[in-house]
Amino acid sequence: MKKSCLILVALLVILCSYASSSVEASTVIGLKNGAGAGILGLEIENEFDSGLAVGIVGGLAAVLNPVTLDPIAGVSAAGTVRYYIATSGNVRPFGGGFGGIVAISDGTTNITIPLFGVTGGAELRLGKFRITGELGYGGTVLESEGFIGALASGVSLGYIF
Repeated sequence: MKKSCLILVALLVILCSYASSSVEASTVIGLKNGAGAGILGLEIENEFDSGLAVGIVGGLAAVLNPVTLDPIAGVSAAGTVRYYIATSGNVRPFGGGFGGIVAISDGTTNITIPLFGVTGGAELRLGKFRITGELGYGGTVLESEGFIGALASGVSLGYIF
């Protein structure tokens, strides 16, 4: 789990360094729930003039133990890609996807699970703040179960630089 946190921090530093050196980019840092970020996480996204945006999300995650149904804590980290459709107002629709990992530990066993998904949603910009909501389909592949998919949703509140 420490290795996953270290990787997440390294990716955040790299993306922030790149975003600050790109004059034309719009960078957003915010709090996010769901769609790759876990229960509560951090989102950093860099949007280019073309409407294409790349980012990373990460945060606290929890999965249920399949035997006891007790929650097991962990961390999640994912890369994101979005394409924003230009509009004349403050609301812009987008489509995108995410892929990453969830690392969990119950004290005796450490497990890293891949995660991926596609979402569509909308962004509302209010001055230097933005709110996003998204809905889609996400999943993972486990050796014992094969593909497992479910509804993926997320909301975020961010500050635009």
